[in-house]
This record gives sequence, structure tokens and C-alpha cells, in this order.
Amino acid sequence: MKKIVDTGPRDTIAGRLEDMFTDVNQQSDRCVIQISDGSFGTIAGDAALRLDLGMRQLWLAAFRMYQDLPTDAQKKDRLAKARMKPDESALHDLASLASRLGFESEKVRKILQASPDRAIAEHALLAARKPGRFRYANREQRIQQVVDVFATAVPMSDAEASEHADTSVRVQPPNRYGIPHDLDHERDKTRLFLPKLDEAAESDQTELRSLFIRRSVYLAYFGQPPSTQGCTADRDATNRDVSMTDRTSPPLEVSNHVELSRALIARALDPELDAPHDDSHRADDQRSTLQLLRRDIENERSKLDQLNALLAAAQAKIEDKETLLGMLARQEEEQHAKIEETETLLGLLATQEEEKHAKLRQLEEMQQEQQEKLDRLTQRVASSLRETLSWQRNSANHFYVKSTHYLPSDCQGAAFLSSNAS
Repeated sequence: MKKIVDTGPRDTIAGRLEDMFTDVNQQSDRCVIQISDGSFGTIAGDAALRLDLGMRQLWLAAFRMYQDLPTDAQKKDRLAKARMKPDESALHDLASLASRLGFESEKVRKILQASPDRAIAEHALLAARKPGRFRYANREQRIQQVVDVFATAVPMSDAEASEHADTSVRVQPPNRYGIPHDLDHERDKTRLFLPKLDEAAESDQTELRSLFIRRSVYLAYFGQPPSTQGCTADRDATNRDVSMTDRTSPPLEVSNHVELSRALIARALDPELDAPHDDSHRADDQRSTLQLLRRDIENERSKLDQLNALLAAAQAKIEDKETLLGMLARQEEEQHAKIEETETLLGLLATQEEEKHAKLRQLEEMQQEQQEKLDRLTQRVASSLRETLSWQRNSANHFYVKSTHYLPSDCQGAAFLSSNAS
């Protein structure tokens, strides 16, 4: 369904289908019913019934076509096992059905503007002759020739289609949940239409059948469908009669019947207009018509009251949400103020840290200068000590030399030896 419905992160398919329903090209008192893939009919009903039946029939079409619809490449581990090569016409048929039932969207318009026959023809030509090895002269003309061949096909009647239906004998019981077997799906999809859906419950069954399971799943989600008895078949209607071009709704024309209804409504609202006439039969008819109109007006008024009540409830919810948004806005402002205070404090701390780093660098420089001074002083002291020691040694040697001149010769030798020993 998402192939034809534009959904947002918080949208539901049912809600978007209601938004898409414009009741375009629909009869005001009839509802379109799809009887088979190639035939349609109508039953009596209003716009509300057309919306309900339209949504139900689109979901039934999705039940029938899910294997043929293209898959999303970015999704993995899909439960719906679509075929590797989808049918290009399946998506077009689904969009065409949606348009025929009164639904419009940008996706539907884009799908209907494209030609599935052309895509199939182009794929067939490229599959028959690989593009890397062959090429077609006047390629567009060749594609159109294949499309023209497709156009010669004649649709089969429902009786002929039923003769070609799959009649294979089932060798395993149907799945009670999840994806049905391929054979069961091929057999059941020709009966997944509103007029034929009740046959699963009305027919005599000696065993559980897959169609009964599909019908049970449908009823579990959508409930019992409205009756389609009295459906009048439309021989000219097919699922491919929707134009592929973007269509705009024709201007509405006010018929004489509508003008008459307006006059009767005005008469119902003004009791003075109910004057008796000479023709009693016509007066009785008008009175009964006026009674019906009054009843309709009362019903419309009750509906209007209900809508007003719903509108008031919605307005109350909006006010509650606005109050909550105001509280959240104030909280956000307080958070911003706290963040600004924190940023200011962090700036002060960063400034203080820079000042401390500057003082630390000054202390390190002063310490380095003191160390250099200490090293120079140490060198000077060491130099002074070396000079003092050298002077003392020189003085001692000089004293010994002088003292030996006053000693006897034997003593001079001993003194010389002792000085050498020292």
C-alpha cells in the first residue's frame, strides 16, 4: 500500500487513505465494486460508504498483488516474499484501481503517467539482445511496435479466466498464519473480491481451506464488510480504463434536481411555505418530502453538534498542548540561562588558569635565573678554592726550600727525601 500512499513518520495508511479520498469522478448515489480483475459494478451508497468500500478493496487488491509488486531495495529480511522480477503492470493496476475508487495522490499520478507496457517492451528487447553486444536501430520505434502487439490482446471473460485457473491438488495443509503457499495464493487470489469473499463462509467445507484463513485475517483487521447484494455489473468498466495523464476534476454543475432540493429545504425551514394546495395528492407528496427533509436536517444538525463537540475536544487538546509547549519553552529558556552562566564561569576559570600558567612560567624563568647565578657562583668559588690550594702548595714548597739552607748536609738529604715523599 505504501507504493501508492505518501506516508510520513507518524502517519498511518488508513489516515492517509482518508486524506487521499477526494471522491473524484464518482456518482453521488453509487459505489464502485470490483467484481474481478477486469469487471466492475456499482451498488447504492453515499460518500462515506464509498470511502469504506474503497479502502477495503484496495487492501484486498494488495492481498492479491503483493507477490507481483516491486520491493524496496533498502529493506532486508522482508516477511512478504515478493518475486525476484516484479510485474511492471501490477503497480499500475493498483494505482488505476485507487484512482477509479476516488483516491488521488502524487504517487498515483506519477504511476498512471508512466506506461507499464512500454517498460515491459523495453525490458523484453534488452533481455532478448544484450545491450553490450547488440543495439536496435530506431529503438523507440521498436519499443512502440512491441507495445502495439500488446494492444492486440483481448481480455478474457470471467468464465474463461476460471477455466485457466490453477486446479493443482493441494499436497499440504494451508498455513494458518503468515505467508500462504504459492499454490494456495494462485488459487485464492481470483476470489479475493468483495462479492466473492463471502463464498468462503457460505460454501460447504469438509476441511479447512486457505481462502477461509485469508477471509478470517481480513475480517480480523477490517471487520464484516457491507453487503454487496444488488451489485449492477458495468460491462464497459475495466481496471485499465483510467487515463495515464494527470487529470483535473471537472467543474461541478448544479443540476435541476439540486435546485429543487434546495427549494424543498427552504420550504422545510420556513413553515409558512407549507400552505395547502388544491391538489391534495401533490400536497401529501410534498408533506412527506418535507418530513423527510426535516428528518435529514435534524440528522445533519445532530452530526453538526457531534462535530462541534469533537472540535471543542480537539480545541481543548490543542490548548493543553500549547500550555505544555509554553512550559517546555520556559524550561528551555532556563536551561539556556544556566548554560550561559556555566559558559561565563568556564571563561573565568580559563582566564584564571591562563594567569596561573603565566605566573608559573615567570617562576620557572626566575628559578632558571637563580640556578644560573648559583652555577656561576659555584664555579667562582671552585675557582677561588683551586687558586687558594695552588697558592698554599706553592708557599709550602717555598718554605721547605728556604728551610733546608739552614740544616746540616745530612739533614738536607733527609729533608729532601721527606719533601719528595710528601
